[in-house]
Amino acid sequence: MGVDKRGKSWYIDFYVPETGERKRIRIGTRKLAEKILAKIKAEIVENRYLDIRKKKKVKFKKLADLYLEYAKTNKHSWTKDKTSLRSLWSHFGDEYLYEISPLSIEKYKNIFLRLIKEQLWSPYGFSIVTIWTQRRISAIVGFP
Repeated sequence: MGVDKRGKSWYIDFYVPETGERKRIRIGTRKLAEKILAKIKAEIVENRYLDIRKKKKVKFKKLADLYLEYAKTNKHSWTKDKTSLRSLWSHFGDEYLYEISPLSIEKYKNIFLRLIKEQLWSPYGFSIVTIWTQRRISAIVGFP
């Protein structure tokens, strides 16, 4: 964060905390640039810059319920959505949306795939999921 002179113009230079984006703004005089930069620094410290608001605390289950209400009125396949959300509810139901990270989603996917493979394991020593995957890949590639 600082005040710079480039040619005949004065610039203020700072980073936006929410996005990490660097901002450079051209200002007329040095005194004005310093005043504006001081004001922006104060707003950043007080979390008021660009009207930054605190994260809303919404749980995944509430968002899923709102989505199902929407799906019931606007989609014919809302029952499939309800079935698909059932396992997500059990895993992410009590978490706030801002707590769900890409890493937690990947962990969920690994757990879910492991459960499917355990449920579909056949006594012949191979998985039905493996057979389906091989057939699907051969159909896409064009092999019988």
